[in-house]
Amino acid sequence: MHQKSNVICHNMKSPTVEESYAIHNLKGPISPLEMSVNGICRNSTSKIVKIECQSVNSILLDTDPNDYHERLFVAGNVCLNENDKLTLWDTTMMPNILGMPTIICLIFSPCVEIRHNSSYTKMIGAICGLGYHPETGRPLFEENDIEITFDTVIDLNFLNKINVIRMLLNRCVNPEDEEGPGDIFQIQHSLHKSLIEYVIFKNLFVLPHFSILISKYYLFNEGYLANLQSSKGQNLTQENTCGQKFE
Repeated sequence: MHQKSNVICHNMKSPTVEESYAIHNLKGPISPLEMSVNGICRNSTSKIVKIECQSVNSILLDTDPNDYHERLFVAGNVCLNENDKLTLWDTTMMPNILGMPTIICLIFSPCVEIRHNSSYTKMIGAICGLGYHPETGRPLFEENDIEITFDTVIDLNFLNKINVIRMLLNRCVNPEDEEGPGDIFQIQHSLHKSLIEYVIFKNLFVLPHFSILISKYYLFNEGYLANLQSSKGQNLTQENTCGQKFE
């Protein structure tokens, strides 16, 4: 039986150039392979988002339908029309790296507060923005806050790396008086190395865990901090967490 199969395989001819290409017409209005775009700020999550019709990104096709994690889509200009719809111009699809929306928000947000599951054993998301008033606990700029739900494993070791990147960025932008060009170059090299380590790090995909309290600040309870563990099972101290502010 195996010998017969081998003979058949040897007699098969390679396809011609014309047979190697096929044209498939997408029937719609919506194709299962077409991706949709949604805003991430609170004032844009409920709005319909369209991409400028002349853009090469006007129709986004999913090249990996079995990959369920979120991707990051960036627009240089955003227009709001009279129908309360958003039109995106100068758009770019960011590389398909697991956890990229999360790390971008954690690095560049002025204030980040982490959300945990009910038992305070896993980090499930974060609210990113300008923070909250220390007396009232209300957001300072609520409409531009970003609520993210983690679709990759985030632990305290990961947040420590984020803090290192934030510190290096601050030193590049606001160097100290005694730091010269050579020091700045070394800081940039360390920053580049830290970013490359994240890109080559194999993150684990997890199903998003949604919380009804994710839109509220000042919910982190330091009393449960001991329950949080690193990926190696080591308990970390309070100064290693970012349950309150990233600064």
